[in-house]
Formats: sequence, C-alpha cells, structure tokens
Amino acid sequence: MIEIEEITTNKAGICRTILEALPDRFGNQRVVELIVKEAPLLSMLGARDGDDYVGMMTVKRQTPQTIEIRALGVMPDRHRQGIGRALIQEVESYAIQQGAVLLSLKTVGPSDPNPIYQNTRAFYHALGFVQVEELPLWGPDAACLLMVKSLKP
Repeated sequence: MIEIEEITTNKAGICRTILEALPDRFGNQRVVELIVKEAPLLSMLGARDGDDYVGMMTVKRQTPQTIEIRALGVMPDRHRQGIGRALIQEVESYAIQQGAVLLSLKTVGPSDPNPIYQNTRAFYHALGFVQVEELPLWGPDAACLLMVKSLKP
C-alpha cells in the first residue's frame, strides 16, 4: 500500500534516484543536478511502498497565495497507478491549509512535440491545471509552460 508522507531526510538522494530512473523526462543531467541541489531546501513529499520511495514531489511557496510544484517524479514501473495523483492531492490539501489559493507548476510547453510532454500536460490538465503561458525561461529549444490550478471551491 502506498503511503504519502513528508520527507525530511535524504531528500537529495531520494530525488536523484527517482529522477535518474526517468531519462525520457529528466534526461538532461544539468537539470537533474539543479533539481537535486534544490531538494534539501524545499518541502518534499514522498510516495512510499514499504521501505522504498516510488514517487516524490518538491514544492516551494512562491508568494503568500501560491505554492509551486518544483519537481514531480514517479518510478517508471509505477506509472498509471494513481501515485502522481495522490501526491498532487496531498499538496493541494497542504496548500489550502497554508492559505494558498493557487497551485502552480512549470513543464515543457506544447511547442515541443515530444509525446512524453504531451502526456505530462494531459495529466496535469486532468487534475484541473490550466495552461497560462509558454515562456522562454529554459532557452530557445525548451519553452517553459506555466500551469496553474485554483484551490478555491
């Protein structure tokens, strides 16, 4: 049975293990290193099955009204089992308790035709996130899509 919990120790190690298992999504080692380096500084949720973490999410309060999902990863053999959804639901509850009204994230934008990212955007859309704007934050060949979800009923 999967348990969602706050991770307070070994954040970088757990983050690295999961992201490196997802080379089709996190194949750029420079990006992985940035996410891993940031992980100990952020709040982190983990999806644990027994002694093993099979999913993780890092989050950051960006403004008093907004909490951002900085990274989300689920081990490849555990995709399509509700783990990502459970992590999102947990962070939504946390964000509401903290007084946030928006949950935000950045992902690869629709100008990138890679079907992996099309599926990622569809996953977030199914959970109520809407596309706001595609920005050139990550360089000319990797447009960044800002997505948000209202936490107001």
